[in-house]
Amino acid sequence: MQKKICFISLGCDKNRVDLEVMINAFLSDGYILSSEEEAEVAVINTCAFLTDSRKEAIDNIFQIAALKNKKLEKLVVSGCLPNYESVENLKLMMPEVDLFVKIEEQKDIVNYVNQLYNEKAKEIDVYNLTERTSTTIGSVSYLKICEGCSNGCSYCTIPRIRGKFKSRPMEELILEAQKLIDKGIQELIIVGQDITKYGMDLYGEVKLCQLIEELSKLNLTWIRLLYCYPDGITDQLIDIISKNKKICKYIDIPLQHISDKILTSMRRKTNKEQIISVINKIREANSHIAIRTTFIVGYPGETRKEFKELCEFVKTYKLNNVGVFKYSREDGTIAAKLNKQVSGFVKAFRRKKLYKLQQKNLLLHQVNAINRVYECVCDNKVSDNMYLFRNQFNAPDIDYFIVVESQENLTIGEFYKIKIVDYLKDYLIGELV
Repeated sequence: MQKKICFISLGCDKNRVDLEVMINAFLSDGYILSSEEEAEVAVINTCAFLTDSRKEAIDNIFQIAALKNKKLEKLVVSGCLPNYESVENLKLMMPEVDLFVKIEEQKDIVNYVNQLYNEKAKEIDVYNLTERTSTTIGSVSYLKICEGCSNGCSYCTIPRIRGKFKSRPMEELILEAQKLIDKGIQELIIVGQDITKYGMDLYGEVKLCQLIEELSKLNLTWIRLLYCYPDGITDQLIDIISKNKKICKYIDIPLQHISDKILTSMRRKTNKEQIISVINKIREANSHIAIRTTFIVGYPGETRKEFKELCEFVKTYKLNNVGVFKYSREDGTIAAKLNKQVSGFVKAFRRKKLYKLQQKNLLLHQVNAINRVYECVCDNKVSDNMYLFRNQFNAPDIDYFIVVESQENLTIGEFYKIKIVDYLKDYLIGELV
């Protein structure tokens, strides 16, 4: 169909992958990519993980709906929001939306939109999980190896929204990765709600190590691992990260807390002793591996004692990158019903304090980087002579970056040798070698 279409992506990079598949499907059917102001069809792929995420989604929907007074004819909302809230309720709340598409219905989204224009369904399926239109800058892309989650953490809405954990077949993932590489991708970021469970449901055993070994045989530069739960990090996985030259010396481990009392209440499948053991094993295998994590402060029942324990852990283990989130009380979760809910003021105070402690750790890591030379990828050009780079110890969008000034015309997505010469609060300063 020859209609101008725009896409708005909200939420995580798993959502981004879903949207890239949808974009490719629409373009394959003849739709023409356009700006929001020129679009006749708008597709908003939403996040609903937290209350703030749902508010952002609804704000974006109403903002785009205002364009119906201009050229916009059809407004489509897909992704997590229609899975979190019933479509019937959403239609009452937002009658401006012409179509709500649940995650499991996205494979038919092109036909659904065509039907809004009284078009017959196509016999040829244009929706293909291994065919995507990239929305990332440079030579980086995300490979989603699994869907949903079965861990059952007490605070989390993911199982309600995306269902139980489901791995994708390895052959399909290898094919998708090769297609991305054929388009110029050199950094694959492996994502899933918990990638350390990959393969258990399909093959009867965890196959993450085998998968990344197979991916490393392809012609690419970096493979990065995000969201490895601590209870699933094996000695074999640590060994591969340490020794395989294509695997970034980087691992994202969502710890959420360190107090056994809080971890038990969160229904996490690990404890403080196991977490410390994993961190020590990683550093013993290779001291250069960067460890990133996230913590939740203000979880119900978190007293000064548990928060102090978390602060001491952050000060002692000096992780490379840390995200700190205030606990969000989500309807339908186990944690929402718990007593001893923490006030918003206390949550904000604790988040700020933990962030300050991590800033000291970050400063230490930045100082240690001075005068070192790294292979870095050019991520973006921000002015005539100013470029943003990353090394293998930093993931895009979530970690700090390296600023390089150069009179040369550098290529986005290419790799260069960069020497670190200085640092500022949230970034390093480098120069071409």
